[in-house]
Amino acid sequence: MAAYTHPSFQEPEGSTKIWRYLTTAKFINMIQTRTLWFSRSDLLGDPFEGSVTLPMYRGPLTPEDDKNQRLIMRNSIYINCWHMNERESAAMWGLYAPHTDSIAIVTQYRMLRDLLPNFVFSGMVKYIDYDKDKIGGNVLDVFLHKRFSFAHEMELRAVLWDGLDFREKMSKAYGGNLSSDAPPQEALTTRSYVNSVGAAVPVDISNLVEKLYISPTSPDWYKEAIEQLCKTYGLKWGVEKSSLSARALF
Repeated sequence: MAAYTHPSFQEPEGSTKIWRYLTTAKFINMIQTRTLWFSRSDLLGDPFEGSVTLPMYRGPLTPEDDKNQRLIMRNSIYINCWHMNERESAAMWGLYAPHTDSIAIVTQYRMLRDLLPNFVFSGMVKYIDYDKDKIGGNVLDVFLHKRFSFAHEMELRAVLWDGLDFREKMSKAYGGNLSSDAPPQEALTTRSYVNSVGAAVPVDISNLVEKLYISPTSPDWYKEAIEQLCKTYGLKWGVEKSSLSARALF
């Protein structure tokens, strides 16, 4: 089922190649569980994740209350990250899959978009100057922006918002009773995938991946092991050694 469109999420062309760099452990978990892992946004390693910019912080809202609400929001957002590129990236191998037992999966954006559940949004990250620029006013806009120093990531992200968790935490922090109305089924479905550090979202993995690339520093036997692993799980994916392992011509 295709994900809903959202005004905060600018989508690339459907044919855009997207890459996800993984350790073998994460790859095995993906194919065993048939899920994509969404990390809680505050655990991604960027302290500015979900933050406003300096010009926005000087705005009309009470800074402390505004900050607390954003921190609550940050703990209710879960993100699955991809790298947009026509070719594999030495930088991405080094940053996210530095070990010899690492894998890169590649697909087209339309395949990811069409296989995500309808409560997940997806779009490109915009890179800005947090000292000078402003971000739009939608609550999700801050999760589609990062500092210029991260521009090398060329990131596309899928975002899940646990709105039920956000509502409960806001009620606890600022008082007031929760609505007696039953939460929508969509909110309950989202909650069922979430744990304390992330969310494992079911996806038709067999139709998501176009090809696998194995680490340029992997030993010769590793490619055969990954091919056998895919065969065991009924996955008919092509497996190639990274082109970065090619010998120089001199």
